[in-house]
Amino acid sequence: MVALMALRERAVIVACLLAASFGYSEENNLLRDDECKQSGSSCSQYALQRRARRAELDEAFNCKDLQDIDNANCQQEVTWAKETGLKEHPEWYPGLSFESSPLEFQCKVYQSNPDKCPKPCGVSCKKPVPQHTAPEPFSCVGKESAEACLCVFDIDRTLTSKQGMQEHCPNSKATDEVIDTAYGGGDLVLSELAALGLSETFCSKCYTGIVSHGDGSGPFSRERKELLQALKTNAMEHLVLKPWNAAWSDMKLKSPFYVAYPDARKQDAVGDILEWYASQEVCILRENTYFFDDKDENIHPFRGTGMNARQISCNSRDAALGWGAVGFCGATRDEIKQEKGVNVCKIDCQWTAWSAWSSCSASCGGGSRHF
Repeated sequence: MVALMALRERAVIVACLLAASFGYSEENNLLRDDECKQSGSSCSQYALQRRARRAELDEAFNCKDLQDIDNANCQQEVTWAKETGLKEHPEWYPGLSFESSPLEFQCKVYQSNPDKCPKPCGVSCKKPVPQHTAPEPFSCVGKESAEACLCVFDIDRTLTSKQGMQEHCPNSKATDEVIDTAYGGGDLVLSELAALGLSETFCSKCYTGIVSHGDGSGPFSRERKELLQALKTNAMEHLVLKPWNAAWSDMKLKSPFYVAYPDARKQDAVGDILEWYASQEVCILRENTYFFDDKDENIHPFRGTGMNARQISCNSRDAALGWGAVGFCGATRDEIKQEKGVNVCKIDCQWTAWSAWSSCSASCGGGSRHF
């Protein structure tokens, strides 16, 4: 029985040594391959994850119990904490009593100051929470760039055309098997602007964003992928997200792409997009911000905001939706103008094709028909 217990203890020791060996080997690999050690202000998400894993390994393997420590200061700190500190300042040692083990007091000393004692191995001991003052958020005040600009677009009937109407919309582009759920649904048709891209417009040098009442056919849709491809610019291609400003789950600002946003309130979202870019240390003046939408109800509210807005799809309106309140072919390249102010379409009334006669309003006497 004694031999069996000794064998079992030896097996446990070997297993622990193997685990420790693997852990330190992995840690060494992380140290060697850590991209975060390279020069520069940015660090890839993959490298950040590797660094976090290395920190976990540090915590798991860098421990030593009191009886194995050749450090008189640590011994004195633990003795004082157990015999004097608990009596004079019990609030410093929540959960501990005079019956608590020396290792539990070692853990408290480690958590209060890791330089005094190492983390003990023999008891569960969490890493101390660093005490520091949160950094001040980055401010763009006085740092705005005169060259930086922002172009923000609506989706439906701005970046898209009416489904199935590509033959009636010059330079639009039908996309096979890509669903567009807006206004009844159908296959996605990119407007001339989205199909040809921003390269021949002033927006080619700007940052971009989206504010749409529609949802771009939902999360992870192929339509969203097509739209982001259409909005590629040199500035967006060279945008480096600052890891210290990355969006956390409890942060207000997460993205420059807004969907399901109410009409007549889009100016608020564009203001939020400016704040998002500021969080990435990209400072853009409001006067260098331009918004494009097919509905005039989304253009007028920009008056007085200091931002610019222009209605598009002026020469193609969908008579079947609100008597032309909605665009038909969407934005053309010529409509993407770098003009200050708020501009809406000047649309002359146009006669549509005659419809068929309606049925008579009365079966006998005084009825009428119309077309």
